[in-house]
Amino acid sequence: MAQRPKVDKLPAEIRDAAYGLLRAGKTVDEILAHLQGLGADVSRSGVGRWKKTAEKSMQALKRAQALGEGWAKSLTEDPEGKVGRLLIELGKTAVLDNMLAQSDDGEDGAETRPIDTKDLYFLSAAVKNYESAGNLNIAREIKIRKEAVEKAAKAVESVAKAGGMTADTIAKLRAAVIGTAA
Repeated sequence: MAQRPKVDKLPAEIRDAAYGLLRAGKTVDEILAHLQGLGADVSRSGVGRWKKTAEKSMQALKRAQALGEGWAKSLTEDPEGKVGRLLIELGKTAVLDNMLAQSDDGEDGAETRPIDTKDLYFLSAAVKNYESAGNLNIAREIKIRKEAVEKAAKAVESVAKAGGMTADTIAKLRAAVIGTAA
């Protein structure tokens, strides 16, 4: 397994400065000069490797945030499960990618690192918890709707009785409100 870059091993204030320069779009040479000015013992190639890896991580984070925003929007528009199915499929894809990464190189020839098995476990647990919460929400919604329909049926029945309708007509009205055959 690859070692952590020297930049990530630097004291927090120097490391934070390096990430700040990275986010500001500074070049390897500019970051290197700044770090060396702060007393860090780093090489140009080390900073270059760190910058490349950190930029990939930042891109992955941006993609994840964009996906998260899209999922959050989808949850409000479609709470019935399409997003849950998507999360499950993404989880399966992550597991498959992890298995393939153990014996394959990336598209650019660089070695790809498999996802840590703990991370896969937490991913699958998160998807499972999300689906469980979704199922609870659906069950709660069904219960609320049934209660509302029953309340409406009782109101119709009460008004029908007060209006002098026959028991057969009341039963038909109740069945129509509830949605069952009389």
